[in-house]
Amino acid sequence: MSITAPTEQRTTSTKMQRKVLLGGSIGQFVEFYDFTLYGLSAVILSEYFFPDGDRITGLLVIFATFGVAFVMRPLGGLFFGALGDKVGRRQTLTITIFLVGACTALIGILPGFDTIGWFAPILLILARLGQGFSAGGESVGGPSFVYEHAPIAKRGLWINITLAATALPSVFAGGLILLLSTMMSDAAFES
Repeated sequence: MSITAPTEQRTTSTKMQRKVLLGGSIGQFVEFYDFTLYGLSAVILSEYFFPDGDRITGLLVIFATFGVAFVMRPLGGLFFGALGDKVGRRQTLTITIFLVGACTALIGILPGFDTIGWFAPILLILARLGQGFSAGGESVGGPSFVYEHAPIAKRGLWINITLAATALPSVFAGGLILLLSTMMSDAAFES
């Protein structure tokens, strides 16, 4: 049985700690990726979820639904932060990532205004509320989870890696939208 020196314990990382860092970073990435895709698709979403007519009003309303999710983030952070303290961050993060993914999938399969009328934007707003609420929980829970498991001497670095993962989704989502819009016809891309 080997005993590691206290300084070595503070600077080296275990396999489990590296998994926590990877998981926390992926959670941050997924959360912001969903938000970025929505923002970059705003023009198409406004045409799909709101009646034909004034395109500017539709675009303003779709950006308002984008903003609604940001209003919910602090509430989600408070709720899921407290829940993480009570039941554990791992379980709470699993819930938040599942919820944000489910809300994103719901947005992807929602029928448009032409199919279900005003229920389309109402359901879109509800999905965005759920997305924002769960993303708020993930955005505070993920870095907290990583910080709690990081080697003591590397906590600053690890928390910054996790937070840096929030910048990457803009690049990946923008690249995906660019790739799809150049490879597909306008009609296929909009559908």
